[in-house]
Amino acid sequence: MFKDVVLNYYRKENDLSCSEAMIKAGNDYFNLNMAEDCFKAYSGFSGGMYGNCTCGAITSAVAILSILYVDERAHTSALMKKKVSRFTELYRSELSATECGRLRELHHNPEIRCQKMMAVAAELLEKVINEKMDY
Repeated sequence: MFKDVVLNYYRKENDLSCSEAMIKAGNDYFNLNMAEDCFKAYSGFSGGMYGNCTCGAITSAVAILSILYVDERAHTSALMKKKVSRFTELYRSELSATECGRLRELHHNPEIRCQKMMAVAAELLEKVINEKMDY
């Protein structure tokens, strides 16, 4: 299961942020073939872009969907748009927010950090990827 790979990367001893753990797990699990230096691009999405904006687990999950489903450009990739929209809708429904600051207020635990957000993002991402959608 993708969730297991994500949570393995998110272990405290790996010292990765939500966005870093999610994209590295996605690269491995979904065979995205990302170059090692590409991971630096996802570091800035940590902590809701260091401003409590959109959760880093979400931004990296959206990046995974984009890599998997963009044909050439976003505006020509109907399936990617549906998958991203579905993922964010499910995530918001499950955890009541998509913003890092609000999610921390609701679900953060000092012992396990943002493990709940990571697990939910991983489960929902895998679900959305496996859903059949018309486009």
